[in-house]
Parts: sequence; structure tokens; C-alpha cells
Amino acid sequence: KRWIKGLQDPIVSIQALNDGSDIDTSHIDYRFSSYQSLESEIVRDRAVKLLRIPASIKSVYENNVLFLSGEISDSDAQDLAWYNGITASNIYLAGVDRIDLNDIKLERTLGSFLSDNQQLISDINKTVFYFNRADELQVGEESKFVPLLVHLEKLKALISNTQWRYSINITGHSDVSGDPERNRIVRLARANYVKSNILNKGAFNLESKASTGESFRASHIDYKSRKVTLQVIIQ
Repeated sequence: KRWIKGLQDPIVSIQALNDGSDIDTSHIDYRFSSYQSLESEIVRDRAVKLLRIPASIKSVYENNVLFLSGEISDSDAQDLAWYNGITASNIYLAGVDRIDLNDIKLERTLGSFLSDNQQLISDINKTVFYFNRADELQVGEESKFVPLLVHLEKLKALISNTQWRYSINITGHSDVSGDPERNRIVRLARANYVKSNILNKGAFNLESKASTGESFRASHIDYKSRKVTLQVIIQ
């Protein structure tokens, strides 16, 4: 009986060593010690196996860097779990100094984006500014711009990494007192007042408009109807 001794990378099978030879392996006793090869092809194959890289992701190994590219959809729970895991982990692989993920594109569904950011969108939509007159906020309403701008900046940053666009509809409202045409002008003035105050603090996609009618139809003046509301639109 014969013995073959040496070093074997676990990623390379014994069968691969014998491919193309006419040696009768039934009379050979293999005695290999494990080690990790630094040959480029083996380093890449080992990375694919150990990292469990999805079939949709292409891998290239150059200059001790493993470059990964392709698309991951958040509608695929398994691929998304892999993506979240590899981006959050510090992984050591022999022969790999760095894993480059810059060319992996995360394709998100709109439904999942809205679900993940439901609270943020709700906080924006729940913001209401109350007015005394056409362009005069009630006492204390000015302070609402501070948290609103924080929310808008966060939404803007989140959207910038996706394929969607957003806009904020700013709608002015009024009560039934006064001339109907005058009320329409007042509603638009209130919306534009809030819009200009927001734009003074940052570049956002805003659309101001007057509501199609008085928001409180009654025979008396209602100060709570003198307001501006916001609505996030993502598409």
C-alpha cells in the first residue's frame, strides 16, 4: 500500500487531486495536514463556500480584496438576512484583507420601506400648524418646526438610497367665516407660509396647496380649522 502525504486545503477535495490520473486510489492512504491555501482561485472558492454567497451575487478576488456585486431584494428573506449579516459582521478569511460590498445594490419594495419607516412618516403626517390669521401662527406653534425638520432630514436621507421619490403635500385649511374666495386665498397663504419656513431650513420636495373647501362646515367660527396639515407622498 502507498501513502501520499502533504498539505490539503479543506476546500479542495481528494477527488480533485486525482482527476485526470490513472492511479488506482483504492491502494492509497492519504495523510494530509490541513492548511489554507492563498492561491487566488482557492481563496475565492473558499470565500463563496464559507460566506454562503447567494447565486445572484458575483464574486471577484483581486489584490487580496474580495469584490462582491449584484442585487439583493428585500422581498427575499433569505438573501436579505445574508446581506444584513455580512454588512454587520467583521469577517476574517485567509488571503482576504477586505470585502468590498459597494457594488451590491439592495432592491427594496415600497411596501417594506413604508413598513420600516411607518413611525417616521406618521410623525410627519401628524404635524399640524394652527393659525390665528392668514399668516400668523398661534402662540407655541413655531416650535413644531424643530422636530419636523429633523424628521424631514431623516426621510430625505433614507429616500436618497432608494429608487423612489418623495414629496410633502402642505395643505392650508380655513373655517366658513368670510368670503369663500377670500378663504381660498387664505388657505393657500397658510400653506405657503409653512412651506417657506421649511425651505429656509433645508432643500426638501414640498408642494403647497389650498384645501378644496373649508375643513369645518358649521355656522360659527372654529379656530381649530385654521390650520395647515402635511402628508408624505412616496412613489
